[in-house]
Amino acid sequence: MRRFLRFSWLLWGLMLLTACRGRSTSQPVVTLLPPNPQTNPLYQGIPPTVTPTPHVTPTFTATPTLPPTVTPTPVPKSGTAPKAATATLPASGATPPLGQERPGPVVLAFKLDHPIVLDASPDDWGNVPPYSIRHVTFGQAHYKGLHDASGVFLAGWDGGYLYFWVHVTDDVYVQEGHGANIFRGDSVEVLLDTRLEEDLYTHILSSDDMQFGFSAGNPPGSNPEVWQWYPRSMMGRPKGVQVVAVGVPDGYRLEIAIPWARLNQRPRAGLRMGFVISISDNDTPGTLRQETLVSNVPYRRLIDPTTWGELQLIGGTSSP
Repeated sequence: MRRFLRFSWLLWGLMLLTACRGRSTSQPVVTLLPPNPQTNPLYQGIPPTVTPTPHVTPTFTATPTLPPTVTPTPVPKSGTAPKAATATLPASGATPPLGQERPGPVVLAFKLDHPIVLDASPDDWGNVPPYSIRHVTFGQAHYKGLHDASGVFLAGWDGGYLYFWVHVTDDVYVQEGHGANIFRGDSVEVLLDTRLEEDLYTHILSSDDMQFGFSAGNPPGSNPEVWQWYPRSMMGRPKGVQVVAVGVPDGYRLEIAIPWARLNQRPRAGLRMGFVISISDNDTPGTLRQETLVSNVPYRRLIDPTTWGELQLIGGTSSP
C-alpha cells in the first residue's frame, strides 16, 4: 500500500511538471518608434514643419455709391486760388464711369482736345474741374492753416503727356534745396502707381511706383527743377519731364508735363493709376527742412501704395 501511494505521488508530480513545461510563455510586444525626420537620410533636405503665422490679406470692396458729378469752378487767371470743385450726386440709376477699388479719393484726368501751352496759366484748361490739396499727412505741429500750405490742382492728358496744373497757397516761400533735396523746401510731389491693377493690394513699393518732385525755384519762376526719387533705378533728373513755374501773391503755380514713355504706359480712356499729389512746406528761411506735408488724400504713406488715391483717365473736355 505504501508503495502504491508513493508511486501515485510520483506519477502526479511528473504530470504536473510536464504540464508546466508544455505551457507557452508570453513574450512582450516591442513597438519600434518611427524614424526621426531630422536624422534619417530618407528625410534629409526636408525642413521641419512650421505652423505659419496667420496672414490676413486685405480685401477692398468697391463701394456701391455712385461717384459724384463734378461741377467745375472757374479758375481765375491770377491771384487767389479757386475753391475745390462742388460735388453733386448723380441721379438714381445713373451708370458710374469707372469702378473704384482702393479706399482713397478718385481724381479724374480729362483728355484734352486742344494743345496745352506750358506757361503755368490755367487759361487753356477749359472746363477741367479743380481738386483740393488740404490734408496734413506730416508735420501737424508746424501747420498753421490753409494759408500756410494748401492748394488746388487740375489733371489732364493727351497722347503724349500726363499734365498737372497746381496752385499752391503758401504764406512764406522757402526753397534752399536743389536736386534730391528739393523736398526739404517748398515744392510739390506726385506719386504714381503706373500698374495699379497688377499690384492692387501690395503694401510695399515696386518698380512701377514712381515718385516725382517739382520745385518752383528760388524765387518762384526762376530755374524750376524736377527730380525723381523712385524707382531707384530711375533716380535723377527725369528725361522729358517738364515743369514751368510762376510766383503769385499768395504763393506759386506750377504746370507739369510727364511723358507717357517715362511712365511706361500707353494712355487710353479707362486707364487707372495709383495717385497722390502733395505740397511740402518749409517756413524757416536759410534751412533745408520739410516741416509739413499736405496731400489730396488724408492718410498718405509713401511706402504703402494701398494708402494712395487713384487717378482715372476719361474722355475729352470742351475747348476753352
